[in-house]
Amino acid sequence: MKVDDDNKVETAIGRGGEFAQLSGGRMKILVTTYVYPPTSCGCSESASVLSRGLARLGHTVTVFTGYHPERKPVPADAQLTVEAFKITGNYHYKVGIQATPEEIARFQKMLLEGDFDLIIFENWDVWCTYLAEPILGRLKPKKIIVSHGFTPHIWHPHPGLGWGLGNWLGGWPLVARTPWLMRYFERLVVLSPQPTLGRFFDHWMARATGNKKKVAVIPNGAFATEFNAPDLPDFRKDFEIGPGLMLLYVANYCDRKDQKKAVRVFRQAGLKDATLVLIGSALNDYAEEARQLDREMQAQCPAGKVVFLEKLNRRQTCAAYRAADLFLLTAWAETQPIVLMEAMASHTPWLSTDVGCVAELPGGLVVRTEEELVARLRELAGSPALRQKLTDEGWAACQQTYDWDQVVKAYDRLIKEVSGQP
Repeated sequence: MKVDDDNKVETAIGRGGEFAQLSGGRMKILVTTYVYPPTSCGCSESASVLSRGLARLGHTVTVFTGYHPERKPVPADAQLTVEAFKITGNYHYKVGIQATPEEIARFQKMLLEGDFDLIIFENWDVWCTYLAEPILGRLKPKKIIVSHGFTPHIWHPHPGLGWGLGNWLGGWPLVARTPWLMRYFERLVVLSPQPTLGRFFDHWMARATGNKKKVAVIPNGAFATEFNAPDLPDFRKDFEIGPGLMLLYVANYCDRKDQKKAVRVFRQAGLKDATLVLIGSALNDYAEEARQLDREMQAQCPAGKVVFLEKLNRRQTCAAYRAADLFLLTAWAETQPIVLMEAMASHTPWLSTDVGCVAELPGGLVVRTEEELVARLRELAGSPALRQKLTDEGWAACQQTYDWDQVVKAYDRLIKEVSGQP
């Protein structure tokens, strides 16, 4: 095991070789992503699964990503190489790029001089795509851009001077550049077939500017085997949950994920002997605010309990999904949440706010208001038959469509199409 001076790390396929082997058409592929494990989020998971899956199918895969001090090297015979850069930030004038000129030059030089057949860029609005913009026309490999949601045009008003208009206006230069940038890519991969004006605005722009044929729809997914392993720990026993109804919400504690709303909805529903389990990567200030809200609401709404957890390993999290009777998502902004695919894969029905393309997904119910969340939660809590119906629908969809193995195969077919292979 070794890490060189440039923080080059070789990493293994991981998670037990989930991907089926495909023959022929092996290529040298570069994936650029601003986040990668051990960072925990949907974009990191998606980039990691894609990179490991393509390597498993026989491609030679390199990942360009940001530096993380806890990223661990693994044996040199690994099938995947990760090259880390000490670069952070993005295109927005209020954020900018945080890196030395030398590190930026190293990144761009490695893009230009790398021996690749294909480059997959993850996301429009991240540093690795932004720094590639000036040299896209000089990059010889075929190029694919993967969109996990397009947001520069969306205004999120907030209290204070300007009501957030400065942030909103700062996004529009990227909006204006995007149709021009699309000409450098052979394909734009989106998560949903619907070209809405929200988080799928790039899909809409592609159609509006005559680039419809460049659009490919490949959704997120989950590994069903993770959630159905017979040796998963007993989550209820380990965390003293009890036999009553268990609700689960897995997300980093933050305003966008809105765990406070989850607490309010749970308390207002008044479910006797029920438990709401919140799992995040770390208990931060926002988590403490949500905990304080729960304490305040208990006086008027004492039924049930709320459990705040952090730093669970993957097996514990999978066990939580399997132990849950219902998955709850109360975020106010999402694109296509991987946690809902994981709920489907674990035979768990879900209840969600109407965000992103969630309304297209089977296996759960979608609502628009907090009052509807409370009402639907009570309905689902009192109807095992409805929960089972949603469970069956979600599981069927997971097996057919929202499965990482199927997703990686779809990317492999797209790569062969783009490269002109049979």
